[in-house]
Amino acid sequence: MNKKYELTDETIMVNRRVLHRIKALRTFGFGVESGDLGGFIESEDNLDHAGRCWVFDVARVYENARISENARVRGYSQVFGNARVYQCAQIFVCAHIFGEARVYGNAEVYGHAKVFGNSMICGYGWINDWAEVYGTACVSGNAQVLRGVKLDSGCWNTTQQIDCRQYIISTTLKKILISTTEEDLWRKTYE
Repeated sequence: MNKKYELTDETIMVNRRVLHRIKALRTFGFGVESGDLGGFIESEDNLDHAGRCWVFDVARVYENARISENARVRGYSQVFGNARVYQCAQIFVCAHIFGEARVYGNAEVYGHAKVFGNSMICGYGWINDWAEVYGTACVSGNAQVLRGVKLDSGCWNTTQQIDCRQYIISTTLKKILISTTEEDLWRKTYE
């Protein structure tokens, strides 16, 4: 296989692990040109040489985490543990993906959001601000998890906006989270 990056001698320590900055060996998309520096990974097992996946800026990927296909990790984000980010997923700003978490499809996780445990974010789902998705929670479809909401179970698969309120709906738990966007207030209600 034709390698698309190499590990440089520039290193940082994260949780007693040595991470190397990566350097592109060829141009392959998303604005990555041959010679560009990327973020930090522990080993070549963390970032696939196939596809257009990339770790940008000062983002960090380590332990047994893996970025593949066309996924992107940017900013100050971290992916670690046994987490997987693939297909066209994007992780950016300062998000943390860890444990056995899976982020894929066209999903986006950003801000200071955390995705961990055995949770999954897929489809066009997106998580941001200080939200947390963990346990066995699954966010899919067009569901959006915002502003400090914590989901630990169920499949949250759609978001509907009516007037100034945003409803995140779980068909498996028959639960609804309601956001009043004007007041930035969240509360749980049950069907």
